[in-house]
Amino acid sequence: MLKRTILAIGLFFLLSTQLVFAQELVEVKIYRDQLTELHAKVRAITPRIEQQVRKGAIDQATFDLRKEIFSLQKLSQGISEEAQRANLKRQESWQDVSKDLILITQASELLNFVLNALDSYVSTRDKIFLGIAKDSEKLQESIERLI
Repeated sequence: MLKRTILAIGLFFLLSTQLVFAQELVEVKIYRDQLTELHAKVRAITPRIEQQVRKGAIDQATFDLRKEIFSLQKLSQGISEEAQRANLKRQESWQDVSKDLILITQASELLNFVLNALDSYVSTRDKIFLGIAKDSEKLQESIERLI
């Protein structure tokens, strides 16, 4: 009887651990996919920003780009917050934090930094901000490869 109880407890522990691990994999995949999609949007907007700044005129297209940057920043912040929240939930249930969720948080915050630099470039037309954005995006790609 004691052996069956110990076996049942061991089996329960093993299954619950596997369920938690599977949940983490799904969670990380969702956030990674969102981050990858957001990064693609940032890569797509960058040449459009460069082209608009080269035109030199501040027009409706400039304002539209700034609105698009703002929307992407909100998405980036949302991914970061959700990944942080997921890690906090893990800690509340006495699980180890997820390195992947931490990396997703950092990568999404770095994308937000890139977007801030691009917005500064649109606003000031100073190429230093474009250089900061491009250099930061390279770092972001390195982090993304680790996830």
